[in-house]
Amino acid sequence: MTLTKRYILLLFFALIIIFSFTMPHIASAYSYHSQEIYQVEQYESPKDPLALDFLPEAKGDTDSINLSYIRIGYTYPTHAVFMVDINSQNPIVSAAIYYSIEKSSSLPVVYSKMNVAVNTFGTFVELQHFFPLSSLGSFPPNTVMNYWWEVSDIAGNTVYSSQGIFVIKDTRHDWQSKTEGYITIYWYNSSEKLIDDFLKATQNGFKRVSKNLGIDMTIDVRLYIYPSYGALREALNASVSWVGGIAFHEYNAMMMGCSDNNVAWDRDTLVHELTHLATRQLAGNAYARIPTWLSEGISVYAEGPLSSDRRALIDSAKWDRTLFSVNALSSPFPSVESMARLAYAQSYSFVEFLIKNGGSNKLQQMLALIKQGTNIDDALMDIYGFNMEGMTMKWFKSIGAPQGGFVIRPMYIITATVLLAAMVSFIILSGARRNNEELQVVLQTDIQVSDDDMLLEEDDDE
Repeated sequence: MTLTKRYILLLFFALIIIFSFTMPHIASAYSYHSQEIYQVEQYESPKDPLALDFLPEAKGDTDSINLSYIRIGYTYPTHAVFMVDINSQNPIVSAAIYYSIEKSSSLPVVYSKMNVAVNTFGTFVELQHFFPLSSLGSFPPNTVMNYWWEVSDIAGNTVYSSQGIFVIKDTRHDWQSKTEGYITIYWYNSSEKLIDDFLKATQNGFKRVSKNLGIDMTIDVRLYIYPSYGALREALNASVSWVGGIAFHEYNAMMMGCSDNNVAWDRDTLVHELTHLATRQLAGNAYARIPTWLSEGISVYAEGPLSSDRRALIDSAKWDRTLFSVNALSSPFPSVESMARLAYAQSYSFVEFLIKNGGSNKLQQMLALIKQGTNIDDALMDIYGFNMEGMTMKWFKSIGAPQGGFVIRPMYIITATVLLAAMVSFIILSGARRNNEELQVVLQTDIQVSDDDMLLEEDDDE
């Protein structure tokens, strides 16, 4: 194989590796649109989800089509099956399901349409439509779906069913519940003493956040406690091994796992995720503009003083020169557990740094600017006099970290650097190998010539 062909083959494999790293992020960014395989169309309306005004008008002789026995069967949390029986004077040719998911009242209502295959050409049709619940994204138990059937016959008549309500319950367990203030906790296979401990922890966490950050909880929140982290991940269909809890801002709900051997960590997780909901409530629709380090830092801050283990992570990374910059933690945290733990510890330290350099009032002012539409760099500059890059250098100095930019970059930069180094090494080694092969050919040729000369000399002697 020539050296040029080796280079082409190497670049081909490099592109495959880069694609394998980037594709999961692309897929996750567009995962909601995977519904398009079911020919989903979406409509946005400010109307109440129970209103029928968004539906197209019925056409023709609506009495000629009768819809009955409308029902849903489902297996939590994987899939549902929509079913309906249709009697018609004319053969049925098409059907669809309109649906909406009830979320926070501050969000616009989104209606979706799924076209349903009609495989039977006749006047009596039993339709079933398989619907993977994963197409809704992550959602908590008791999420409410409103839906309507649309059916048309060959004569052009179209009718709509009355509204159906599908409450997506986790019916696998016998749930208990308890309410205190704005929080209702649902649990099974856990002691009531543990639940009381969790409720007390949430009240203490909210007091801390209210006092230092001016963030208050004023909305009703549903909290679902699973008796193990494995049970939580099963309910979420999650593959990440270290997930302990998750907040659903658009549903005003959260889910978490717990363990009798790690009650303190579970308590911190509870406070952490509920603080996310409170921060989302404060920021409103501007919550997406809050960088990850600030959102996570506020939630870790609500847990209480940073543990010695987490401070040790920062100290170790400080001397190893593997700290994150502020800007590097503006996007989702690394999925590698050790790096994620450092990211959470640093986020706490970032928020602590801002509070020490301006008190809670300045932090509240910055959050108010973000809510008004100001980006994080401009908000930092207006309130503190530095942007994220400047904050990184000042924070480095405050903890005694070496200066010089020895900061972990986002993972794609690390990946690209490793790939580039591998490519250069391969090229150098390939070139050296080729030179060595050419040298061996020359030496072998010289040896052969020498042997031939010796034979000629022997012939001359004879």
